[in-house]
Amino acid sequence: MTKCVNTKLCEYVEAYDLLSENQLGTRRICQGAKEQAIVNKEINRSNDYKLHSAWIDVKKAFDSVDHSFLLQILEKSGIPGWIVKFVESLITKWSVKLRLNNKYIRDVRIERGILQGDSLSPMLFVLVLDPLSRLLSYKFPKVSMGRENQITPFSTNHLLFIDDLKLVSKSENVIVKMMEEVNHYFHAVGLEKNLEKSATNTYLLSEEARVLDGIDGYKYLGVLESSTGKIQKQKMLKIILEEVIMRIERLANTKLNGVNLFKAINEHALSLYNYYIGLVDIEPFEFEMVDDTIRSKLTEYRIHLRPANKQRLYLPQYLKRKYSLEDSLLLEKKLLSDAQNKRLLDQTFSKSLHSILYKNSKEDFVKVEDSSHWLARGNNSPRSEGLFCLLQDRNLFFADHNLMCPHCMKWKKTVDHCATRCEKMLHGDYVRRHNEVVRCIHFHLCREFGLKNEKKLKTHSVQTVSVNEFVEIKVDTFIKTDIILEHNKPDLFIFDKKNNRIFLIEVGITSAPNLQQVEVEKLRKYDLLSKELELIYHANVKIVPIVLTWDGLVTSKFQQYAQSLNINERTHAYIQSLTIKKTLESMIVSYRNRIEPRQRTLELDKRIKVIYRQIDMTITSPLPVSTSQGKRLASLPEGISE
Repeated sequence: MTKCVNTKLCEYVEAYDLLSENQLGTRRICQGAKEQAIVNKEINRSNDYKLHSAWIDVKKAFDSVDHSFLLQILEKSGIPGWIVKFVESLITKWSVKLRLNNKYIRDVRIERGILQGDSLSPMLFVLVLDPLSRLLSYKFPKVSMGRENQITPFSTNHLLFIDDLKLVSKSENVIVKMMEEVNHYFHAVGLEKNLEKSATNTYLLSEEARVLDGIDGYKYLGVLESSTGKIQKQKMLKIILEEVIMRIERLANTKLNGVNLFKAINEHALSLYNYYIGLVDIEPFEFEMVDDTIRSKLTEYRIHLRPANKQRLYLPQYLKRKYSLEDSLLLEKKLLSDAQNKRLLDQTFSKSLHSILYKNSKEDFVKVEDSSHWLARGNNSPRSEGLFCLLQDRNLFFADHNLMCPHCMKWKKTVDHCATRCEKMLHGDYVRRHNEVVRCIHFHLCREFGLKNEKKLKTHSVQTVSVNEFVEIKVDTFIKTDIILEHNKPDLFIFDKKNNRIFLIEVGITSAPNLQQVEVEKLRKYDLLSKELELIYHANVKIVPIVLTWDGLVTSKFQQYAQSLNINERTHAYIQSLTIKKTLESMIVSYRNRIEPRQRTLELDKRIKVIYRQIDMTITSPLPVSTSQGKRLASLPEGISE
């Protein structure tokens, strides 16, 4: 009820301009605190930082308001009678319950003060302080801000945000008289200054507040300023950065997945800088230092890994959904963003390994948005996501650039080779990865057709044949036909009895250069089988290729094929995450051997430390390691598809 009354009260106050222009505490459609802080900054700058100032903190502001004075203010301000009566009735009902050891003692009526946390309280309090603001503006000279040739410069002698009051004057005697006026008004209202938290730069007010000397400062509206009114930039940057890092650490210790973690970091931690833009003059190189510190903290928590491509953390084209940059069209309209994105892409394309993913994604047949579903919808932990990104950036074997593949001993040990090109891994790791994707799709179909009600894939086992009254599902089984066919063993055979439809699903995991070719091959592979099945079952037969690269890239037709099987975005994202994860497992022994999580972490830490040492050694190495690796990739054989 108080919220409804407050809405009407705010409308009335705004319509009849009942609040002084100096009070920005409860104004709507404005950034009150920030705008007031900017005014404070400009007033000091326009007067060459020579103003006499007093910062006043009110002790227990909301708890000290006199009720009779509050009602007088409401009546004299012309507030509608029904609102005044409502507040008067409300005040009589304010009470607290006293309890001792969970035993009720009695109710105590609140004789003074306004309830904190109630939606009506802030407006009531600013109305109580409004006469003080008008008195100060009327009785004492003001100081101006703005350009000298401005016709009507803005001028004031105080700033007010709820109960945060700052007095300013060019004269020492005037500031003393203003303080006397404040004391007189506070006594009438029932308020009291907090002498320990109030401050001034005028020695004549030493009995009224703490005098700022030397490097002492006062934090007004979140901004630390010196006794002269100058913003203490370096201290502020340190305070802001420490708070941002503390928030990131708290978030990193939660169980948020990668998508939600980065959204939380942007909205809860990095958004802290939004308030200070325009208040603190932060130079580009200082932003870069902040960026390096934050990225180091992400690296410390294994959310981002040093060998991975750091530019992709800021690119909206590929990771726009992960970092809550949903409206990419709006971004592209901004020239500044375009220039920044171009610079980041240029830096990425200058790297032989990091650029491969982006070069592949620029192919006409690749759909970038669908390829990044695993980042937007995947339920991966931040540390797993960091490893997956490192794998996509192809810098996993940075420290082993001169070694041969341990499986075939024919080609250099690179991510691309181990992902799809090693013949020795074809019937082992590649088949296991392929079968896991088939298992995921089989689980989805079993739930879709009512064969299973389970929600967890972990306990799902694939049956060669699954049948009920609605569907028949066969996995990797020869399909009987009237004639002998070369290809009659699809990964999944689904006969939808209710709709008289047959789906032939073929899964393929390949490399980016072969993506389109493999998808077409899978689509045409069972043409003859589909015609035979149409004659046998008198049903509509559809071939569905589910083809993606080992690093998650898909074609523009992938979504169409997925929708024909009612595969939603989350399942789509899981298939991509699963593919990248199984690729990672085939390259990192600790993942492939299924060792304990703690031991696995130690193994990975050891692996990453080796990579870090190699990076440090490479700084002084005359051999262009990453460039030579990039050149060797072009000479590798064509990828092997499952």
